[in-house]
Amino acid sequence: MTSQEREEYEKLSKTAREYYDMYMRNHPGASHVNAYKLAVRLGKTEKIFDENNGNIDLGRPEIQKGILEETAEFISRMAPRVWAQVRSDFQRAIDYLGDLVRRGMNWVEENIVDPIIDFLDDIFG
Repeated sequence: MTSQEREEYEKLSKTAREYYDMYMRNHPGASHVNAYKLAVRLGKTEKIFDENNGNIDLGRPEIQKGILEETAEFISRMAPRVWAQVRSDFQRAIDYLGDLVRRGMNWVEENIVDPIIDFLDDIFG
């Protein structure tokens, strides 16, 4: 680990450092960038779980998007050198999840909300 990588590592939360260390133990020769990215994401996910008493659905695109946005913000602020290497990956993922959320909301509007409004209009005209 270079001195710059050590400095970035020290900025991680205790939990994120544990994830980083575990990843590096399980993947000898892995890059600092990959371990850092994973550690921050898992740390942010755990924080969200803790804030919601473990009651959260990680399968929901809007939750995933929020985790990615928080992770991206942290990495860009705390490890700009790492951020320069992963920025485009994060932006693509955030854009993709944002698109899923928009498509889901459109589907709900077209298939649930609009028919209910049409039905109510027919009844109360």
